[in-house]
Amino acid sequence: MNNRRTLIILLVLVAGTGAGRYWAQTYRDQWDTGFTRHAQLFRSVIEQSREVAARREAAVYGLGDSSYQTQIQEFAGRSSLGNITVRPRGNPEEGDYSMNVDFENPEHRYGRNQIFAFLYNCEVMIPRVRTTAFSMRPANEGSRKLEPGTDREDLWKVEQLTFVKRSPRANN
Repeated sequence: MNNRRTLIILLVLVAGTGAGRYWAQTYRDQWDTGFTRHAQLFRSVIEQSREVAARREAAVYGLGDSSYQTQIQEFAGRSSLGNITVRPRGNPEEGDYSMNVDFENPEHRYGRNQIFAFLYNCEVMIPRVRTTAFSMRPANEGSRKLEPGTDREDLWKVEQLTFVKRSPRANN
């Protein structure tokens, strides 16, 4: 073999070795990146599963009216209405039944936005629950007629609030 041929063979071997090393390094970098990414995803999955387990432990379990009562109380708390008492009337298994809502503080005063947010959330988020009786009056006692140019505070007292849980009907 002459020197020229030997040099070409050595250059091909060096180029092949360089290409192999480049491929191995790229593969190793991809593997390391994937490993760290999967480790991060695994940690986030573990955190989410722990969060779901905690939410499941705190979830409301109940048949009939107890879960509805708890949900209504939860929405009252979220709307800053304070503690309320839900008194069901009737048997949940017999069809439609009503739930009267009483406020813990007899001198309660709430803004319209708070009251309407509570009513909206109850009707939208709780299936088959509708408001059937609702009345409120201004929290300020006194004459209903105001002097021209004066503003009344936007505070109201809820006098009556009744929800009805509708039961589905079969088409017979």
